[in-house]
Amino acid sequence: MVPLTTDGKIVAVRQYRHPPRAWVWEIVGGAVGEAGPLAAAHQELAEEIGGHCREMVLLGSFYALSGALSARHHFFLALDVELREAHREPMELLEAVPLDPDEAFARARDGRIDESQSALALLLAEPRVRAYLAKRRAE
Repeated sequence: MVPLTTDGKIVAVRQYRHPPRAWVWEIVGGAVGEAGPLAAAHQELAEEIGGHCREMVLLGSFYALSGALSARHHFFLALDVELREAHREPMELLEAVPLDPDEAFARARDGRIDESQSALALLLAEPRVRAYLAKRRAE
């Protein structure tokens, strides 16, 4: 999911991934358990960045690699995220990095967010984030 903090930042994650043997720029994400996509989104938000949000908005749901996998990925925008202590799994090597939304969207477009599903989530979230932030500024 794309976490938008109460101060208007998008939290990206720089995480070491073993398959490419590299540090990869992503957004918060994880596996969907029996409780379903929404519960998993809230759980991963808390675990990875210590985030708790006021609202979780579904952006869409897509097959990741339909020619080889049946996995369906669900994309969310987490609004008004407050950051607290993260509860990461012991083997997770990651750093949470708050970014200005323009920077996050630029990184999704130019490949600096180098995990495809994360880039897609950011691009799906962009119109809603911009509208939400404009509404907050007008209030």
